Formats: sequence, structure tokens, C-alpha cells
Amino acid sequence: MASPSVSADDITWQRDVFRMLDLSDSKNAPLYFPPQPDGERQNLFSLLFENVALGKLKVYDYLDGKEVFTEDYQVKFNELLDRFWIPYEKEPDPKSPQDTLYKVETVDIPSNEVTLYYIKESYYLDQRTSSVKRKVLCFCPVLVREDETGETRRYPLFWVPFDQARQLLSTHSLSTSNYNA
Repeated sequence: MASPSVSADDITWQRDVFRMLDLSDSKNAPLYFPPQPDGERQNLFSLLFENVALGKLKVYDYLDGKEVFTEDYQVKFNELLDRFWIPYEKEPDPKSPQDTLYKVETVDIPSNEVTLYYIKESYYLDQRTSSVKRKVLCFCPVLVREDETGETRRYPLFWVPFDQARQLLSTHSLSTSNYNA
């Protein structure tokens, strides 16, 4: 859990905290806009979705009460599409015909419906520096949709371990101006 600059021996106290990040809050708008991919611009969920589809980012099942990041709980892209009713087409992989590619049209990516994220953070006391520090451990995009009865429901999609997504996230910029839309 400790960051590279903090030794596990220096951590004398630790508490994990779950938060909900609401993208309708204006200070979180850069993570939401544009709601649908627009040329080179895309929001956080579109970036994650694209990289999961390409197999560049491993994500894990959302389980109530625990986060398990093992191969047994790794999300298969086609199962994600089926579970959340995301339209797709199957195509044989030209590089490996025994494998299947799942093609999702840009307009079918539900990035405009992902308006929340669950975040798991760890707060810890670094005895060496006598300071309380915080580290994001993982996050989960949440699809907000109406069900058959018209009631708004939250559907947590998958957990993304932050350390696995760090490199991907560091290579993409966000628009933080007031003109995001």
C-alpha cells in the first residue's frame, strides 16, 4: 500500500475510506466532458472503456464489500457489454482468426451515463515525517440509468486499480477551463 517513498515500517496507522465522486459537481466537470467522444477529446470513462476494449487496461468485478484484483475476477470485455446492455458487433480478429473482436460504435459507449465514481482511498500516518498522507487505491465508474419501472438506479461497472491505470491517466490531458462543453 505504501508509496515508493514511504516504507511499510513507517506506517503506524491506516484507514481505508470509500468516497463517491459526483461528476455533476462543477469542480469534477473535467472528468465528464465531453459526454460523448469528440474527435481527439474524450472523458475519463471513454478513455477507460477504449483501453479495456483494446486489452490495455485490466479491470475487475465490482463485488459488494471487497475488492479483489486477481485473474479470477478480471472482467471479460464481452461480458461487460452484455451485462450492461451495450450494443456491439463481433468480428474475427484479423491478426488471430480464432479470437473475436468486439466493436462498439462511439455513440454506443455509455460515457454520458457514467456520472459517478466510487473511490477507495487509504489514509495513513507516516511516522518518519509525522504526517497523514492519502493514496487512491482504486476507483469504479458508476452507470446511472433508469430501470424498467422508471426508477433511477446505480450500476457499478468495475474496479480499476489506480496503480495499473496511473501510466494511462498520466498520458492524457483534461480541459479545465469553463468552456468544457
